[in-house]
Amino acid sequence: MIANNSRFLILPDWHRPNLGSKVLSLCQERIVADWPDRFGKRILLLETFVDPSRFQGTVCRAANGMCLGLTQGFRRTRAGYTAHSESPKLVFAGPLQRDAPAQLSRSFLPPPMLKECPE
Repeated sequence: MIANNSRFLILPDWHRPNLGSKVLSLCQERIVADWPDRFGKRILLLETFVDPSRFQGTVCRAANGMCLGLTQGFRRTRAGYTAHSESPKLVFAGPLQRDAPAQLSRSFLPPPMLKECPE
């Protein structure tokens, strides 16, 4: 029910006013439409991580993303996770459904959300 936008970069030569927030908006519309077809469930939230030592999250903020704070700095590796905190990232989240916060904070998922994903 939560998808991660793992890569988003606009190179300096391609910079145009509002391009980043427009692209994010189009991606959000598309993922809301495509996710149920592929996985059989609604997607409720789109998250992304921003390295604050390199970026400020300006595009995420412009696209109405909420900054939820910093991670602890661990990262995934083939063996699991790093043993030491290395570089905390800013976490941005954007609800894709009006009821996303209510759905994600429920003790139990409603039956339609429990439906198995297609193979």
